[in-house]
Amino acid sequence: MARERITTKKLAELCGVSLGTIDRALNNRPGIRESTRERVLAAAAEYGYKPNHIGRSLQSGRTMDIGVVVHDLDNRFFSQLVNAIQQDAWERGYFIQLAVTLRDPQREKAVLEHMIERNVDGILLFPAGKEEELGQYLSSLPLPVVAIGNALFPEGCCSLVGLDDRTLIDQATQAAIQRGYTRLGFVAPYLKTSQHLNNFEAEERLNGFLAAAQKAGVESFVLDDWDYLQQLEQVPWKKAQTALICTSDIFALEVVNQLHQLGLSIPQDVGVMGFDDIDILRYASTALTTVRYPVGEIGRMAVRRLLQEMDDATLTPEKVSLDSRIIWRDSL
Repeated sequence: MARERITTKKLAELCGVSLGTIDRALNNRPGIRESTRERVLAAAAEYGYKPNHIGRSLQSGRTMDIGVVVHDLDNRFFSQLVNAIQQDAWERGYFIQLAVTLRDPQREKAVLEHMIERNVDGILLFPAGKEEELGQYLSSLPLPVVAIGNALFPEGCCSLVGLDDRTLIDQATQAAIQRGYTRLGFVAPYLKTSQHLNNFEAEERLNGFLAAAQKAGVESFVLDDWDYLQQLEQVPWKKAQTALICTSDIFALEVVNQLHQLGLSIPQDVGVMGFDDIDILRYASTALTTVRYPVGEIGRMAVRRLLQEMDDATLTPEKVSLDSRIIWRDSL
């Protein structure tokens, strides 16, 4: 027969202390002798005490759940991001409710409504939608939302934690030029066919690339469609020393593989640079030069910013940009 659930009231009677003492012991609050705390915790363990989370949430006004919404988990970038968020939230006493949108704005809206109905305390969102209606909707919610990576509009509708993508790609482009590359390509396959989606990060990187190439007066081209690997076959590689800067490591790895199939050597014939520094690069046959996306720091900073806004509803949304750098390896 199952043991009867023990309550804090019963625990207080067993220990001969007040309910306030039980609360201080179980929640590690001050104002209690260490010997008393140890006695209460020992009794709680002996009698199998389990906290009543529903009652606690009613008392505190919080469910201790955070919503986390990302594009997918196939891309290691998002897997690493979720891991970082989960760990930091756990250390602060929160659980996460995770959902993927597959970059579908309609699914994104449904996921957000589902989380709100289940009373999450706040939401971390890697946005797929780009319409101002989404930003206005989020700013009207009775709980804070912090965007990661892709900005939302109207500006200031919610906080953003990410990078200064335009500046980083500008610096990466200049670095490639300084290494002697006289023709530069930018690879962002989905930009041409997903203009209705939130591509803020990729568009900022593209704009940074174009500005740097124009300023340096070097030849440049853009591969922005899904047939980018076939387009590589049409590039006259012997015309000039070319470097390809990719908007993510996943595309850079595909590019490296295709160039090898074309009989080209990296970096002797073509230089390649990625963006993200995802963990699976350690297994790549060609050590990829990339721009580091400090995904763990981004995830932790997003959690901390969200908790700040949960604690203080008067905080004004802000953009938090983390530092990054080029990780030099063998491909450029």
